Amino acid sequence: MNLPALLALFLIKRVLNRSNRPQVKPSKAKTSARPGKRKPAAKRSQNAQGTKRYLNRLAKLESGPDQPNYTARRPNSQYWGRWQLGRLARNGPPNEPASEWVARRVPWRQFSQDAALQTADVTNWARRAYRELKRQPDARAAVAAGTLHGLPVTWSGLVGFDHLVGRAAVLKWIRTGADTQDANGTPGTRYLTTLNGADLSAWNPKPSKGKTNV
Repeated sequence: MNLPALLALFLIKRVLNRSNRPQVKPSKAKTSARPGKRKPAAKRSQNAQGTKRYLNRLAKLESGPDQPNYTARRPNSQYWGRWQLGRLARNGPPNEPASEWVARRVPWRQFSQDAALQTADVTNWARRAYRELKRQPDARAAVAAGTLHGLPVTWSGLVGFDHLVGRAAVLKWIRTGADTQDANGTPGTRYLTTLNGADLSAWNPKPSKGKTNV
């Protein structure tokens, strides 16, 4: 075999050897979590501060501006503790499981001495009001507008209004501008304006898998 033929054979073998080598794909940098899957720690902390701010301001309206007063109660009153929680707020609807209402059937002596119990109960009550109000088209429209009947409207203000005089009174005010007072003569709009502006987004329901909140 002459030299040109040998050279050609050598080049053919070299090409075949290269084509038979396994292809190695470049590795992609791994990430610990999908973008947007978890809120940054700073944002979660900010949201938690919003709910804490709301509850602290509500407590000052309900039981006084001084030191936390977990034993606040008028004689024979159904409204108990730092946030003046009534029977429904403590016990919840009778058709709902007791596991969702930590203060259900708890006697006054125990309730008045348990700050954590009162905090858990008012948080559950306020979070429930927040989520139910957000399902009301009129409430969503009022918050989107930002002002209504000459007053600022935010979710925390509406939840405070609801705490004082109830859901029907909140929706009545939104639709007609007619205010409602509690038994002590306090108008719901006082709570609306005083509790205005706290960030309650930490109480948004967690989205189900495969779904996103709009």
